Amino acid sequence: MSKKKGKGPTLFINQSFSGTPSDTNMQEIFKSRLETEPKAEEIESPVKEMRKPVPSESGDSNQTDRMHSGFNRVKPFKEMNVQERLDYLINFPKVLPPVPCVFYTADEKFLGTLRAADDHQITIETANQLSETIPINQLKNIVMIGIKR
Repeated sequence: MSKKKGKGPTLFINQSFSGTPSDTNMQEIFKSRLETEPKAEEIESPVKEMRKPVPSESGDSNQTDRMHSGFNRVKPFKEMNVQERLDYLINFPKVLPPVPCVFYTADEKFLGTLRAADDHQITIETANQLSETIPINQLKNIVMIGIKR
């Protein structure tokens, strides 16, 4: 058997280079105007006053603020107190795997993931698939370890 050796391309396109790229209209200068302090007329304008959202008396001012800001600023986990950390872990997105944490009490520390919580106690699943129930009033600190891969 003989092997056929491939040849190069069989189609050749002749292109003339009569025009050079310097003949095209290219952008040469770019100017940018920085926003400075607002003018005095803009600050005291009655139209601006009418556009401000008025918080309702039912306490919806927090919701109004969230609607106008594109993103909800979330406090870092390290800056939260114990109750805020519990609320964060309880409301952790279900599409993500549960985050392992260290739950500190006055006497012990428990390594595991939060499985259930109610008003008085939490249930933690430890690394060896055992469940531990801890009263919330005994919790001193919660430290997030991270997501295991």
